[in-house]
Amino acid sequence: MAADPLRIAVAVWALLVGAAVGSFLNVVIARLPAGESVVRPRSRCPGCAAPIAWYDNLPVLSWLVLRGRCRRCGARISPRYVVVELLGAAAGLLAFTRHGLSAAAAAELVFVALLVALAFIDLATWLLPHALTWPLIATGLLAALPGLAPAPSWREAAAGAVAGFAAFALV
Repeated sequence: MAADPLRIAVAVWALLVGAAVGSFLNVVIARLPAGESVVRPRSRCPGCAAPIAWYDNLPVLSWLVLRGRCRRCGARISPRYVVVELLGAAAGLLAFTRHGLSAAAAAELVFVALLVALAFIDLATWLLPHALTWPLIATGLLAALPGLAPAPSWREAAAGAVAGFAAFALV
């Protein structure tokens, strides 16, 4: 059975979108706990603070080509960056394969992206910033309204959100 070329092209696109989401998550993971803007300034080397050129900021590829180092100063760039980008790529592809090109796939990618950012921030700081937890709850609840979430109803989604939030709040 031959593979559908259009489905393969869209799957590759979903993978690339996920990798780009992962690249942005790296900015969120690095800057949000430090109280910095996730918009400005543009990406910079963690060692010399030099701005990173667009061609050195391609998800996964640039990290591999530069062997995890800054082009300007040679400082080591953490493997965490490529791991988060690969997780984003996998989430984008998985959301597409589960839901096709749909609002459900987009909702799932947003939800998983927020969880990835929270996990890596938590690993580094032992904090779960409300700037991400509240949007995570909102995403889950809003996705449940039109039936995009796996919860059978909005009521079950709300109960899950309350239980999940309460469990972390108690800790």
